[in-house]
Amino acid sequence: MQLIIDDDFKSANEVPYSGGEFRSKAFYGYGRYEVSLKAIKNDGVVSSFFTYTGPSDNNPWDEIDVEVLGKDTRKVQFNYFRDGKGEHEYMYDLGFDASEDFHTYAFEWHKDKIIWFVDGKEAHRVDKAIPVIKGKIMMNAWAGKNVDAWLNHFNDKKTDAEERAWLAAELFKTTGDEVYEDYLKGKAKALMVRKPGFFTWNDTLALAQFAYLTSRGADEELQAKTRTAFLGYADDICAKIAKDGFACALAPNEYTWASTKNALSQGEIPTRPSTWKVAGFLLPKHIWMC
Repeated sequence: MQLIIDDDFKSANEVPYSGGEFRSKAFYGYGRYEVSLKAIKNDGVVSSFFTYTGPSDNNPWDEIDVEVLGKDTRKVQFNYFRDGKGEHEYMYDLGFDASEDFHTYAFEWHKDKIIWFVDGKEAHRVDKAIPVIKGKIMMNAWAGKNVDAWLNHFNDKKTDAEERAWLAAELFKTTGDEVYEDYLKGKAKALMVRKPGFFTWNDTLALAQFAYLTSRGADEELQAKTRTAFLGYADDICAKIAKDGFACALAPNEYTWASTKNALSQGEIPTRPSTWKVAGFLLPKHIWMC
């Protein structure tokens, strides 16, 4: 069984991601619970295995957790709740990367204690405030919101959302088939009206926006919002250059290996599209042409 985090662009005001989850229908109590798990390595993500019951089941909140945080997959977090009271987090150093292979995680739930295991070796035990209410067996993979201090900010660059939008935009531009625009107006709408970034194969949003903005018969409202986002990025580049002592388009944290390419991709490049060239095409403006 594979649980994934996927793009789910319902609206600009909602979290544009969905997570996979498994839960049993029945409730289970004291005993041994075990899973073979390969975790997701990505900031802002949790891969988990646990027992849970709570208000959604008309019960007090009791829970026992095994959680691998994507920001550091060389550790696993154990935790538990009784009647909604938690704060029993314990980080265990695995000695391996949980995202590279499957490993066995388990816990034994006794009346007077909980014992966690990793690959058959005891890793942690507690004997206070032990949960008492039977719970459902659950697993999930989810991207956090407003929990950056715990998980770090979710890194969504490992999804292919931008590539899907680019493909849909190019197909709509070349075929005029509304099925492709329906995708852009629906699932990818929140993405299309977001400011883009560098023109790279890792982030093709700007290419998707340009293809859509130069399409005939496109939805006027979505085109207008997409245009505003793209031109807003061009203005941001101008603002960075104005503040930089060397008149460079890169921010201090954007200097990486081959970062000259990133700087050039925001300016004039004869051989391929660039942010300023496209912005000038969409709305001629002297500052973009300098």
